[in-house]
Amino acid sequence: MTRLSPHFSLEELTQTSNTALQAKNREITPGQMDKLRVLAEHCEAMRSICGDVPIHIHSGYRCPEVNGSTVGSSSTSQHPRCEAVDFDVPGQTVEDAFTALLTAARQGKLKFGQLILEIADRGYAVVKWVHCSAPGTLDPAKIGQVLKMQSGPDGKPHYVLVEQIKQGA
Repeated sequence: MTRLSPHFSLEELTQTSNTALQAKNREITPGQMDKLRVLAEHCEAMRSICGDVPIHIHSGYRCPEVNGSTVGSSSTSQHPRCEAVDFDVPGQTVEDAFTALLTAARQGKLKFGQLILEIADRGYAVVKWVHCSAPGTLDPAKIGQVLKMQSGPDGKPHYVLVEQIKQGA
């Protein structure tokens, strides 16, 4: 296991449910490794805010092929840039984890690119998770956006802006 921070590993941040592309998703360049270390530290901050308990990573880095095959993924996603993570916190509702992060952000205790409460109807189940990105290469106008994702009538994700939190230095 390649440890990136005290609680997060390379394997965890490059895990994909797309088993056919798992090996490809772990072909990491030195520059990507540096960015994944930054993302792991971002995850450490979120872990601490959520009660210093383990968080379950659904998706961190996605190579372009994994990103392109992920339902609801965007071509502008920060996942292929090693700057975003989707997760939940076992023992907490997704809404509670999202609220804890939002509260910390409002207090200036969490810097982020976008914080999103994601809710998707997959047809067989409604699934929920928290998406939080590091500012990274995100368009500066989008940094600090708090959004809620919902499936629209067309089955595609739609994002509603909840608020914009000014990110201080």
